[in-house]
Amino acid sequence: MTDAPTVLLVEDSPTQAEQIRHILEEAGFKVRTESNGVKALAALKREPAHVVLSDIVMPGMDGYTLCRNIKDYESTWDTPVILLTSLSDPEDVIRGLASGADNFIIKPFEAPYLLSRIQSVLAHRALHSGDEARLGLEIFFGGRKHYINSDRLQILNLLISTYDNAVRMSQKLAASQTHLEKLNTELESMVRERTRALSAEVEEHHVTMAALRNSEEYYRMLLENDLTGVVVTVPDGMVIDCNPAFLRIFGFNDREEALRHSMSELYWDPADRLSFLDLLTRNARGEYHEQTFRRADGEKIFALENGIGKRSETGELVQIIGYLLDITDRKKLEMNFLHAQKMEAIGRLAGGIAHDFNNMLMVILGFTDVLSMQKATDDGQHRYLGEIRKATMRAAGLTQQLLAFSRKQVLQLVTFSLNAPIEETAKMISRVIGDDVTLTLELQKSVRNIKADRGQIVQILMNLAVNSRDAMPQGGRLEIETSDQTLTEEHLRKHPYILPGRYVRLIVRDTGVGMDRKVQAHLFEPFFTTKEHGKGTGLGLATVFGIVKQCGGFIWCDSEPGKGCTFVLHFPVSEEPGQAQEIGSGESRLLTGTETILLAEDEQMVGNIMEETLAHAGYTVVRAGGGGEALELCRSRGTPVDLILSDVVMPDMRGSEMALQIRETLPDVKIILMSGYPDLGDVSEILPGPQDVFLQKPVSMELLLGTVRKVLDRKTPMKLENSKEAQP
Repeated sequence: MTDAPTVLLVEDSPTQAEQIRHILEEAGFKVRTESNGVKALAALKREPAHVVLSDIVMPGMDGYTLCRNIKDYESTWDTPVILLTSLSDPEDVIRGLASGADNFIIKPFEAPYLLSRIQSVLAHRALHSGDEARLGLEIFFGGRKHYINSDRLQILNLLISTYDNAVRMSQKLAASQTHLEKLNTELESMVRERTRALSAEVEEHHVTMAALRNSEEYYRMLLENDLTGVVVTVPDGMVIDCNPAFLRIFGFNDREEALRHSMSELYWDPADRLSFLDLLTRNARGEYHEQTFRRADGEKIFALENGIGKRSETGELVQIIGYLLDITDRKKLEMNFLHAQKMEAIGRLAGGIAHDFNNMLMVILGFTDVLSMQKATDDGQHRYLGEIRKATMRAAGLTQQLLAFSRKQVLQLVTFSLNAPIEETAKMISRVIGDDVTLTLELQKSVRNIKADRGQIVQILMNLAVNSRDAMPQGGRLEIETSDQTLTEEHLRKHPYILPGRYVRLIVRDTGVGMDRKVQAHLFEPFFTTKEHGKGTGLGLATVFGIVKQCGGFIWCDSEPGKGCTFVLHFPVSEEPGQAQEIGSGESRLLTGTETILLAEDEQMVGNIMEETLAHAGYTVVRAGGGGEALELCRSRGTPVDLILSDVVMPDMRGSEMALQIRETLPDVKIILMSGYPDLGDVSEILPGPQDVFLQKPVSMELLLGTVRKVLDRKTPMKLENSKEAQP
């Protein structure tokens, strides 16, 4: 049994390539595919093929050039080449001859025709395999000179295929012309018939419209099809007529149900009805009054109310025709916009004060640590210092919560499975919620990765767990689930703020007391809480909201009183590979050293406490008040520095830029950057290199010394580390 012939298919359209491959493989051919001429030529040189089937128009190298290169190459010159073309220009044949093509196939083609052409070329090639006679001709066509360097068989096959194509096209054109003539005859007949029918319909329509204009039915039609809610009432409020739009707006099932109600019952505040009646009593009409109404199911809606009063001969108001335009959706959008503006204002306030506040906290924390290091014998002093330190850390934690809400936290973004932090914190969550609450994990295996700050995800889990615990004072069940989910246009209808795409979904569900819609409307606002005074900051869920938004995700809550609460969070899928969790940079004991440290800090008090702490630990400290001064000091010193400890944002030069310039002359210098600014984003983008370290202010002196020692001792490149001791 002979091996199946191999076809090298060159086609830049994946769809067409797959279609042709299927046809050829069904016919028993072996098929290799390439997307352009350059790749095809290289593939043919590596491994011969029985025939090359190539498109003409391709990026990089077209089919003619590919064919010419195949025919010019010693090991491939006798490989048959069939070109796929629309043959829209007669010059295509001449160019095909000039390039040495063996045959043309016109697009579109049928499978049997394609297979017959390929088999014919292979059969002729087998019969004339020993004939290597070639022609060298110069011909003029279309005003240009072409050189033909092909063997007789190639020219004959190409001309025959061209003639065959022309015959087939002529036959198709003749058949199409006959068909078109038939269709034209039928169409003309149909047009005549339809014209007569339309004339009759138009005449009938005119008669009908004339009758409608003179009857009550015409006006009823206008009323029934109006999108504005129309209602007719008497002054005491009883409804005597209405249209379908009114029924839809107020949620009535039918007209009879609406007629059993008084319009006064449908106002959210009955006093608004009295005010509107007073207006109509004094004027002929009332226009564009924004009113709040109550649907039949009790839901609040908003509408623009217009009214016309009908009076008796004595001038008494006897009937009111009201026109109501539902603007509930618009009002909700307005309220959402105002809410977003309020949240943004709070976020800007938090971000604006965070830098100065963090620097002040660092000074307080630093001097507290210095006093603690002196090991005073007075136990009372130790207790006082401990309380000062605890209060400072709580203030720092409050700042971090506000920054998380305003989405201005400094981030340490890594790629990881959402299951990992859930499994790692499960025991901690169990301790937080207590023994009377059962924790259940339903985590999808091999859930997709997300890119986020791992510490922030833990913060989300803890805040939601605490929220659920407080909602279950008598115990209950807390469920945490993960799964992959694709958000579609269908989800967009219910949650218009989402973006369709692939996400990892986190569900946190409890069996607690639940909440009503009024509470849910303010759920993610900072400082909003339903707890007793002194038992909550009101920042827990606001922090969760801010973190989710900062990750590019979405969060919503489903709850009813007495039916528990379900938080649904979506985090965008990351296609990056997962990263192992790094060990924190803090140390539990103080470490000393004798190395030289260049300290760049523009805040005088912060610089003083760090300089004093480092010097007390044995380090040689070179102090600079800014980036430019630090550069000058480093260049003027005879002895190089071992480590740069710098603030990021300084008046004359950013710390990252200064460190980069110093590293050009001192490539082995270690770098630690610090900042109290909240809106630096992903710290990996500001660090000069992946081995450098970032610390978020305020930083305790114990943590500072531990990090400095660890960075100086480390011989291999250090991955990004970001201590967040100040976070709660």
